[in-house]
Amino acid sequence: MTTKELLYIKTIIEEESVSGAAKKLFVAQPALSQLIKRIEDNYEIRLFNRVGNKISSTADGEKYYSMANQILNITENFLLEISNDNRLNKGKVRLGTTNFLGASILPKILPRFYDSYPKVELKIVETNTTELEEGLLNGELDLVVMHSLTENINNKINYNLISRDEFLILTNKQNPINRHSVEVKGRKFPQLDLNLLESENFIMVHKDQRIRQVTDTILRKAEIFNPKILYTLKNFSTVQLIISNGVGVTFMPQRYLSILSNTDILACFSIEEKYNAYWDLCIATNKNLGLSLAATTFMDMLKIVLIEDRVF
Repeated sequence: MTTKELLYIKTIIEEESVSGAAKKLFVAQPALSQLIKRIEDNYEIRLFNRVGNKISSTADGEKYYSMANQILNITENFLLEISNDNRLNKGKVRLGTTNFLGASILPKILPRFYDSYPKVELKIVETNTTELEEGLLNGELDLVVMHSLTENINNKINYNLISRDEFLILTNKQNPINRHSVEVKGRKFPQLDLNLLESENFIMVHKDQRIRQVTDTILRKAEIFNPKILYTLKNFSTVQLIISNGVGVTFMPQRYLSILSNTDILACFSIEEKYNAYWDLCIATNKNLGLSLAATTFMDMLKIVLIEDRVF
């Protein structure tokens, strides 16, 4: 039983498909099928149930999967430890972040790190938070810079908090609901009752984006279970442009104020504190996997950059 075999079976189970695993691993499908048969014959077990083109793991398959994860994690940690003997003359850091955060963070951290450690390879993945968390849990990423949601944290992930940002309601200044806002001592923006939004049209981003997940959580707390979503878009800049043209409302973090255009026709309102309407900027790592010296050094430098420059 080799680490390669463990990885292959682990991938088949995760993909629920031999062909899917073959594509991901760049291995011929017949070779994976033969591997399954050899393991099942050797140990007199059945790893998979097969229904058409889909497969699912049996009870023995689940045990194999758990064992494979443990062994691969131990192996990965061992390799990380011995790689530290080479100090920072070589190494690799696999960094994940969202497209939006990447535009703010990468120009600040990459030149600084390269100047100090030019021989360390940096692999960068920019995608949504859902895929970033999956990459972290699968061991494909070492560090992820993202916004976390308190109500939706994963207990297998370490969230190293950098800063907290309040969410606001964004509307067009001509929206009639604005006149119901009230001034609240200690709040930068007038406060608007969330119940007033139940009949409003929302402009949202997609569900796999963290800003949408925070939005959905706020609305659930306000018992708005079926918001009227007029449009769902990928780019928040497009969202705010639509609202500036008098259509819909949305939620946004306060620090997004710096990227707003048409600010003269937009209005922002605070949300009652009882809704805990905020998200946290953090550097996330996998609790079950150690970090190489290169990754630890990069994270330490990244914390300084994020805090000093007050990046989102």
